[in-house]
Order: sequence, then structure tokens, then C-alpha cells
Amino acid sequence: AGNIYIADTLNGQILKVTAAGTSVLSITGLTTSLNTPSGLAFDAAGNLYIADTGNNRIVEVTPTGTGSVVSTGGISLDAPLGIAVDNSGNIFVSNLIANNIVEIPSAGMPSILSITGLGTPLSSPAGIAVDTFGNLYIADSGNARVVEVNTSGVGSVINTNATLTGPNGVAITRDGVLYIADGSGKVVVVNSQGGVSLLQNSTPTLTTPYAIAISSTGTAYVTDVGTNLVDALQSRSINFG
Repeated sequence: AGNIYIADTLNGQILKVTAAGTSVLSITGLTTSLNTPSGLAFDAAGNLYIADTGNNRIVEVTPTGTGSVVSTGGISLDAPLGIAVDNSGNIFVSNLIANNIVEIPSAGMPSILSITGLGTPLSSPAGIAVDTFGNLYIADSGNARVVEVNTSGVGSVINTNATLTGPNGVAITRDGVLYIADGSGKVVVVNSQGGVSLLQNSTPTLTTPYAIAISSTGTAYVTDVGTNLVDALQSRSINFG
């Protein structure tokens, strides 16, 4: 519907931005309020999933505003930060302190995602995204890299031709363009052919980009924790490397 949802982390709330203005999302049914919410994701039915980091849980909010806690099947969440939902309704959560990814399938028991092929295990995984084919993209912030995991669980490192100092957020478009919000003040773009560019931002200059989302029109919305602003960046880029 063109609405924008923002995790207002320090205020423990979700903001909803519509053409009519900005409001706090009303959530009923939770006995404990949100505590430092971070990652957000929607499923095909319009349900919103929130990585409620401070409460070590995932909250589902229906289109009517009813909230409930998603079962992890006994798997402990330790600062869940990023969240993504694939086309089949499977939920993926980056477990920041536990250094793993938890998969909550639409049918079946939750499990820790097994990833092969990486010489170095994940370290402080942050933002997470999934493409239309079910491939997972992880901002592996502690290792200053972005990892792709295919549907068979094989992991590989994305070549960015750029120095990532602290990738925080990732987003991928329907046509396979990957956006990486790096804490060094830049957004790196990797197209479906592997070409790499920097997204050019306008005033104000990005300081600490954190989360990123791409609209259907190609506008990148970047939360900048250094300025407490959400910047809307058009798809202008410069190629390098």
C-alpha cells in the first residue's frame, strides 16, 4: 500500500508512515511491550514480524493490529536483530550474540540453520534478507562481509570490491540487486551480474547507515542511527572496482 514501517528502537515502538502522516502502530494482545525492536519483515498475507531484540523474541502483528509471540520451538534467541520471510512463509532470524541464524518454518519445527562452505563462521550477524528464489543474504557484521546462503545451505561470501567495515543491513530487489548498508557511511550496491557500485546519497550525508529497504519504485530507505533520520535515496550510483 506504499506505507513505510520504521522500528523506533530506543522508544520501543513501530512507526507507520502513510500519505496522511506518521503514527505509532497500535499493537494489542501482548503482555509485555516491545523492547528495542529492530528488524521488520512482512509475509504475503500482510502480517508484520518484529525482531523484539530486548525481549529476545519475535512478535507477529496481524493486519488488524493483534500481536502474538512466535514460537521458536525451545531455541533460545539472544539479541535477535534481523528478520526475513520467504515466499513460503518461512521466517529467518539473525541471532546476534549466539552467532547463528534461526529458521522458523511455516510447517515443522524451528532449527538453527546449518551453513556449509564458509571457512569462517558467522560473527554478530545483523540484517538479513531473502530473494525470490529463497537464497538468504546475511550482513555478517563481525566479519565485515555479506554472506549468501542458498536453499541447500551452502554459504559463500559476496564479492563487493569494497571495504566493508561493519555491514549492518541488507535488502534485495525482485530482480536480484543487493543493497548493503555499511556502518562506515555508505551503501554498496551489487547487481545481479556481480557489478558493484556505491549509492550516491544527497544531503544529509549518511553517517552510520543501519537498516535498509527498497521500494517498488527503486527508492532506498536507509535508517541512519548517527543522525536518527530515515533517508530516502534515489537509485543513483557510481561504479567502482
